[in-house]
Amino acid sequence: MKSTLASLPAELDATYDQVLIRVRNQEPEQAQLALGILGWIYHAHRPLKIRELQYALATETGDSHLDEDGIPDIGLILTLCAGIVTIREDYAVGLVHYTTAEYLERRSAEHFPDAPIDIARICLTYVLFDNFASPLQSSGTYLDHGTFKFFLF
Repeated sequence: MKSTLASLPAELDATYDQVLIRVRNQEPEQAQLALGILGWIYHAHRPLKIRELQYALATETGDSHLDEDGIPDIGLILTLCAGIVTIREDYAVGLVHYTTAEYLERRSAEHFPDAPIDIARICLTYVLFDNFASPLQSSGTYLDHGTFKFFLF
């Protein structure tokens, strides 16, 4: 896949436009999940581990606990994103090529207009889960509760 990307024509935006059209043409629920995945990956301040992304995707505004049944399968995450998402050796989720990030940077407002607000809502929902009622252990610049880490800025 990487060699194919390297040999694409200079006008990559048209290629990525086609990928995003394929993503959006999936069933509405799948398209929404795929755009959510891409939004989380693009807007994250650091590479997310696969488990962190799965937990974020399984959390919905207003939840009081994590619905284990709502955690999307890794294969589904990769499939829904039409080949532009990969899992690195360190289990972090990333974009398949730096040109993908450049494309998303140029088109972020078009593809993820509400992503920062949605991400903030999900993070707040997660830290308000019932099992967070007990004091948390602080370690450095983030609070670590299980697998999911939230950076506090």
